[in-house]
Formats: sequence, structure tokens, C-alpha cells
Amino acid sequence: MAENKQEFTLISEILQALIRSQKTLKMYPQNNPVYAKAIDDVFTHLNDFIAKSGQLTFRFKQNEVLLEDKVVYKNETRQDNFALFFFRDGIREITFKTGLPREEIEIFLTITAKDFDRQCQDNDLVTLLWEKNLKHISYVATDEFLLEEDYDTSVEKTSGEAVKSPAEKSLERAYQDAINAQHYMQGRSEIAVLSKEDLATLARLKDYEESTSGLPVFIDILFEILLQSENAKDFEETAGFICETAKYCFRRTDFEDALYIFKRAKEIVSSSRTPSPQTELLKRIAISTGEVDVINEMGEVLDSEIPVSEDTFIQCAKFMDTAAITPLFNLLGELQTMRARRLLLDVLAVLGRKDIGAITSGLKDNRWFAVRNTLYILGKINDKKSIEMLGECIKHKDIRVRKETFNVLGTIGSSRILPHIKLGLSDPDSSIRIAAVKAFNGFESSDVAMRIIMDEINSKEFSAKDYQEKCEFFKILAQWNKPEISEFLLKTLKRKTLFNRAKNDEMRACAAYALSLMKNASAFESHIENAGASGGVLLQDVTKEALLRIRDND
Repeated sequence: MAENKQEFTLISEILQALIRSQKTLKMYPQNNPVYAKAIDDVFTHLNDFIAKSGQLTFRFKQNEVLLEDKVVYKNETRQDNFALFFFRDGIREITFKTGLPREEIEIFLTITAKDFDRQCQDNDLVTLLWEKNLKHISYVATDEFLLEEDYDTSVEKTSGEAVKSPAEKSLERAYQDAINAQHYMQGRSEIAVLSKEDLATLARLKDYEESTSGLPVFIDILFEILLQSENAKDFEETAGFICETAKYCFRRTDFEDALYIFKRAKEIVSSSRTPSPQTELLKRIAISTGEVDVINEMGEVLDSEIPVSEDTFIQCAKFMDTAAITPLFNLLGELQTMRARRLLLDVLAVLGRKDIGAITSGLKDNRWFAVRNTLYILGKINDKKSIEMLGECIKHKDIRVRKETFNVLGTIGSSRILPHIKLGLSDPDSSIRIAAVKAFNGFESSDVAMRIIMDEINSKEFSAKDYQEKCEFFKILAQWNKPEISEFLLKTLKRKTLFNRAKNDEMRACAAYALSLMKNASAFESHIENAGASGGVLLQDVTKEALLRIRDND
């Protein structure tokens, strides 16, 4: 009984993965991680089953998928009917065989994800599968194809699904006519002017339930209408529809279609034939996606488990206006998932390059996490103009903010940060001092930075520091490949004392570690080896690691 339940669960997972892949492969390009994951999910689930039970054969009826004689999938509607998708093209069985490779799964899923009504009008599912001649996926097909008029619409009526109204049918016809008109217009110099009723129909079409798959075509139609507009009023009205479509895409996190709209609008704006008033209308399209209500609705989707094309969203940010920074910042404080917050930080970094002042204003926020988020964004922007503002954060009351401040200062790397990170070396918290020390990395050509580190190591208080903190100082010191640094490290390595031997050994261990990091480390090999033979356990362990590091790098 338990075995049957486990098999049923696995079959259910396979079917769900297959159904998801049909939608995912339509939405994302091949180089997107979400695209690859959808294929991997199907491949993994199928091979898990085949490994346990041998080959897997699905039989298809009009509204059902069967495994042997058991119904494992049922859908009595036409909407997203996985069984009907195969049945209507004459496929009655599909078998996945032992040894199934990922490449064949990808080919199979790519074929099943096609929109045969629009993309492959001259081909059908059986023909494409036959052409690929897959070795580990076989099928049984019949010459009997299910035509639209053959579908049993009474099933839908009895299952409780609403019958389409005449208005909805009219809307579908208008949509198809618009597509046909687009093909007809190619190569023609004239186009009939659309009435207000026609434009209203297109606007309604945007919100139609099946607009997800038809949206790119709908966008093309709108831009075609825009280009053929004969007066400013028609242009303005159509541009308004495009603007609303872009906002609709953002609300649903459909960033691919939004980016497509932005690029098309930019192409038209770049055209010398576009009058100035019309240019301003098209510029408003990307700006409108930063409106508060649009951003908030988008945030709800970002916080969900729905896959999002992150790279495309970041590309969209390049077109957006800096007015979006404030609502995006506000949304950042409301998001619950780490994935969504990280993505928004990356988007804000793109927008922040256009207006660094709008970002730095976040440093004055009373909430510690808002300040830390601002610091993270500034670090990604890496603009030297923000150094003075960052200097105000090194004494922030929250440790997490202070630590992030030194992380960001270290990424900027200008000599102007030296006074700020020097102050961090006297912070009461050791983790902050370590962050400040690390910010000195990359200053190997600065004698001022070297002198700051040397003065700190030579101070009376230094030997009392924790061993790990002392190591960080010596690690930074090793970047200055100068004779005076080598001499100082060798002197420290050989130093002996009758008192505080444990602390002295820590200093010697730090010196051994630093010498092994220098460019001419092999010159100090014998000195390090001798030091290890004369010290305690810590010094012995560190010198062994130092010698291995030197020999590995030779």
C-alpha cells in the first residue's frame, strides 16, 4: 500500500513538472536559470521513476492521462488541459525509456512548449517529434486529430465553467483580426484609422485572461498602431495604452515584456522623425512603472515563490526614472524574503547611479536596517562622492551599520577614506576594528596607509588584542613588499622573552603568517622553520601551515 502511494506521488510530481515546464519554457529564454531548472526538474523526476519501476508510459484521452488503467490526471476544461494538448494532435501514448538523457528531455520539452496556433502553424506535435527521432522517448499516434468543433463543450458546461458570452467571442475575433491585419499590413504604405471602439477593444484585450501568451503580439500591434497614428490625439491615446501595458507587466513581474516595451519606445524616441511632444509621451512609459501602486503590487509578487527574471528586472531599471527610488526604498522595508530584498538592492544600485543624492538620503533613516541597506547600495555603486556621507556612519550606534560602513569604504579604495578607516581602528568592538583593518587592503602603494598600520602594531595596547585581530593586521601588512616590512616581520618572528611568552608567541605566529604571504616568501623559509622549533603549540602549527603555503606557491 505504501509503495503504491509512493509511486502515485512520484507520478504526480512528474506530471506537475511537465505542466510547469510548458509554461516556464514559453516565458524564459534558454540562458535563464529558471529555464534550465524546469528541464532539470522533469529530468530528475522521470529518471527517479524509471530507476525504480522501469520505463514510464502515459496514455492520453481527451481529458485524462492514464498510467496503465489508472487515471493520474483529469481536466474537463479546455483551459490549460495537459491531456487535450497531446490528444488533439493525435498522440495516444508517450513512453520514456531507461537511459533517458537530459538532452532528449530538453528537446521534448522545447517542442511541447511551442504555441502551435501561432508559432508552428505549418507543423504539428507529431511531425516535430518524428523529425527529432528521439531514441529514449517513443510515442503512439493516430491519424485522427481533434478539431475545434469535435471538442465536447457539454463537458465544460456541466463542470461549472462559464460559457463564453457573445462579447467574449467578439473580443477573440477582434484579437485574431488584429493579428491578421498586422501580417496584411507588411509591405503596405497605408492603414485604416482605428475607431475609438477598436482602441477600447484592444485596451480590454490587455486584461483578458489569455493575454499572457498573446502579450508580445498585442504589444507589437499597439506599436504598429502608434507608428501609423495620423494625429496627436490618436498617438496620445495609443501611447497611453502602451503605458498601461508596461505597468501591467511590472505588477505581474513580467519584466521580459516590460523591457521589450522600453526598448521599442526608445527606438522610436531615437528616431529623428518623432516630434518632440510625442517623444515626451514615450519617455513617460518607463517612468510610470515607478508609481507607488505599481511598485507595491510588484513587491507582493516578488515576495512569493513565483519565478522572476532577475537579470531582466535589473535591465529594466536602466530605463526607469529616479523618481522610483523612494517607493522602491519604502518597499524594501516591507519585503519578507531575502531573495526579493537582494534583488531590489541591486535594482536600486542601478537607479542610484543616476542620482547618488537620492540614495545617500537613506543614511539619515532612523532604522538601522534601512541605513545598512543604503550602505550596501552605495558599495555597489562605488561612487567616491559618497565618502564624506559614509564618514558620518562610522560612529553609528548600531554595530551592524558601522561594520557595513567599513566594508563599503574598503570597496571604494580612494586615499580619501584613510582618515575614516583609521578612526575605525580604535572602535570599542573588535569586529568593527577588524572590518576597518580589512579596508586597508589594496593600499600597497600608499606609504601613509602602511605607516598607520605599523604605528598601530607598535602601540603598547596592540599585544593585548585578540590573536585573530592581530593576525588581520599582519595579513594587511604583508601587502607592502618592502625591505623595512620584511625586516620588521623577521625581527618579530625571532623575538624572545622570559615573560608573557604566550602573547609573544602570538606575535611571532602572526609574523610567520605574514611572511608566508609576501611575494618573496621563499626567502624566509628557514627562518620560519627555526621559529617553529622554538615555540609553543600555536607557533608550531602556524609555522607548519606557513611552510606548506610557501612550498605550494613555488
